[in-house]
Amino acid sequence: AQGSYDAFVLLYDVEGGTPSVPFNSTPRSAFSSWNGDGSRYVGVFADESDGAGAFISYDLNIFDGDTGLHLETVDVGGSEGSPTNHPDWSPTGDRIVFTQVGVAGNTDSGTLAFARQCSLAMVEFDGTSWSEPITLSDSIVGESTYSPTFSPEGDLVAFNRSSCDDGQNGGDCDAYDDPEAAMYVMTPAAGSTPVELAAANAPGATDAVDVVQNSFPKWAPFTFRRSSEITSRLHWITFSSDRNFGLREPPESHTLIWMAAVNPDAVGTGDPSAPAFALPFQDLATDNHTAQWTQAVVGTIE
Repeated sequence: AQGSYDAFVLLYDVEGGTPSVPFNSTPRSAFSSWNGDGSRYVGVFADESDGAGAFISYDLNIFDGDTGLHLETVDVGGSEGSPTNHPDWSPTGDRIVFTQVGVAGNTDSGTLAFARQCSLAMVEFDGTSWSEPITLSDSIVGESTYSPTFSPEGDLVAFNRSSCDDGQNGGDCDAYDDPEAAMYVMTPAAGSTPVELAAANAPGATDAVDVVQNSFPKWAPFTFRRSSEITSRLHWITFSSDRNFGLREPPESHTLIWMAAVNPDAVGTGDPSAPAFALPFQDLATDNHTAQWTQAVVGTIE
């Protein structure tokens, strides 16, 4: 989907190198997330100022992965004042986790940016229908939990948490560019305890601040082995951060994609994360927000 506001959709055949569905020919969808086999994707769009013809919903919208046509809306109790955002479909295909906005900010935005007092919820699919929302985190004044994402085995959810310094719903905890955004993980179940990825969140050696911004977490879709033991597991997570790039300062007001290891079996026994490193192939003169992973694209040699 294009940008933060219009949410125009283009379906692109990566292997073939051509669009499969033309740009802006389908219902709009922001923060789209695919199911495991690529047959469907879920997204949000609720810009009522967009004019006639736009598909508007404050809930979760599911679309056909081949045509981009709207298939169904999952009613999660969204409204203009409390819309739905940031959906992520589990790799097992039976759950969608999402952000429930507590206080809508910019309601003229297709992504409803600048959302405050956000909480996390999840719906489960039983083969026939979607469940009622399951609360994963509470809506708290002066705090937001947002941008959830499933681990490659679906047994963890990584997300962001931000707090406002004054304890109110200000701009420093609006789920957009929060200066103290930090990453956490939790099991996708009601009552789970969040665990901070402290080592991954930590500033670098040359940062002059105690807290750096760490946002837009995304997992690599594979499980690696942490050691020679066949039962060992290791996951990798990427995120956007404004910390210093090694021994260099990044260009002013720009962020880079960083990567860190996470031991999923250490959750609940301490910090499961390792220190992060910056990925080297980025444009240092622009913002780099969300890394999207794939296994491989195999083309045809003619």
